[in-house]
Amino acid sequence: MNPFTPRGAIKQPDKFVGRWRELSIIFERIEAGRPVLVAGAPGVGKSSLLYHVVEAAGVQLEDETLRAYYLDLALAEDAAEVLAVLVGALGWRGAIQRRADPAVPLGSVAAVEVALLESARPLLLALDNADRAIKAGWGTRLLEELARLARRADLILVASVTGEAPLLNEPFSVLSLGAVSSSEVRLLAEAYLDGEVVFTPEELRELYALSAGHPAYLQRAAYHLYEARQNPAYAWRAAYLREAHDMPIPGAPLPPEVFESEETRRRAELGLDDGDGAGGRGPLQTYELPSTGVIGPLLVLLAAPLAYLVSGSWLVAALVLALALLAVALLHGRKPR
Repeated sequence: MNPFTPRGAIKQPDKFVGRWRELSIIFERIEAGRPVLVAGAPGVGKSSLLYHVVEAAGVQLEDETLRAYYLDLALAEDAAEVLAVLVGALGWRGAIQRRADPAVPLGSVAAVEVALLESARPLLLALDNADRAIKAGWGTRLLEELARLARRADLILVASVTGEAPLLNEPFSVLSLGAVSSSEVRLLAEAYLDGEVVFTPEELRELYALSAGHPAYLQRAAYHLYEARQNPAYAWRAAYLREAHDMPIPGAPLPPEVFESEETRRRAELGLDDGDGAGGRGPLQTYELPSTGVIGPLLVLLAAPLAYLVSGSWLVAALVLALALLAVALLHGRKPR
């Protein structure tokens, strides 16, 4: 099975590689007590990054008591549902219910605060797809209330949004997530390949160029390259670019330069002339057309009579006629240059 078949967020810790700079920034800002907002284009790896932050938080922050939860806000109906799920995950649902305090409903920030205080353990909360909740009308308030809670309770808040970071009343440290580096392409390929199939350095550079370093397109390109390993006749570049053109990542199409550069490469392989004589067919032969036109035949016809009139000798006229015919024949027999 093609190891690049599963697409989307990378949830397996052993498959997540790279993003050292981004992880360093996130954990530095977490240690400084600031909530973090990760913003970026669709498919650039925000969900994968949040999964890894949750997995690595205990080790990175050197706190064995730290709990870390990942919540996808795209799956929630409203803020109350998110908060109730969080309170339940903290394990204090029964304790809060026994309080019978209507001022502390389960689906509230106050309930989360009570659960955090009674547990006496820090919590890292990663909220993915916060832009969906913001568009639904309840995400902005949720982020702001949790950010305020993080200042007075043992809560670490990390969230992600697609596109530009929204304007919030609470200060968030914003991290813009972009393309991966060329060195991370090699690490990603090695993480997925089993050792029997290896991508060459040239192919890795080509994967980077064809994907523009965008993780989702990189996964697609690697899938098609792997297929070519199983079937050498498989035109993986054309198949990948056709997929990228017909089914682009919503909101994140590849730049036109990717398709244009591949067309140039394909034409060069086929030996097609690109208009400047640099194609593979060799220079075109051109012929210099004789400049005699209709003048040559007229001269031949007039040469003999004129020679006779001047010399009065048919022998001289015949000689001039022979020379004229020879001259015309040489002009029409000129070689191409």
